[in-house]
Amino acid sequence: MMSLKLPFFVIKAPFRTFSVFFYFCKLILKKNILYFLFINNIIILFLLSCQGFFYKYIKTFTFIFSPLSKKYFFNFR
Repeated sequence: MMSLKLPFFVIKAPFRTFSVFFYFCKLILKKNILYFLFINNIIILFLLSCQGFFYKYIKTFTFIFSPLSKKYFFNFR
């Protein structure tokens, strides 16, 4: 049973993270785009310190959302 539960958790984990991320993005975009860019960069830097499993998910969302955070990616590679 554990061998079945683990892969599903691993698959769902990044999507749970980004659903929370999108919720905060909605709240921030209502107020100010500068706050969005600032907090987006902080969230991405925090997630970059996690395991490499999240790297490809963070990479795609970074290029979509914030051109400012592209420079962080090329530095961290």
